Amino acid sequence: MRCLNRPDAGFTLIELLIAIVIIGVIAGIALPRVAIGNIDKARAEACKANLKQLETALDAYFLIHGHYPAGQDNSLGTLEGIKAIPHCPLGAEPYVYTTQKENQDYELRCPHTEHGFKVSSTEEDFSQRD
Repeated sequence: MRCLNRPDAGFTLIELLIAIVIIGVIAGIALPRVAIGNIDKARAEACKANLKQLETALDAYFLIHGHYPAGQDNSLGTLEGIKAIPHCPLGAEPYVYTTQKENQDYELRCPHTEHGFKVSSTEEDFSQRD
């Protein structure tokens, strides 16, 4: 005989809705944190790529003129062959550019020192690359 007091197997609509809400809250907290981390990594990689591009342009300038362009207030100013000097994607600030030894050495670095991205060159370094 069947027992008439036995409840039906399965979940009620309320139980399912509560489970869906809990999953939604957890996803709403976790997903933005993951996305922000990926965005920061992408910006850091773009910063490195910009520095590499500027390094190539500075080396080409050195080959043509025999010296690196003079830095203006710790910035690169304008550079032949590049329509616009890119800014750091980590904070939209210009890269810091300094020259030493009468424009024979340079250092170009990201303005956000916590990342430590930089390129530098000396006349000796340049001659050794060939």
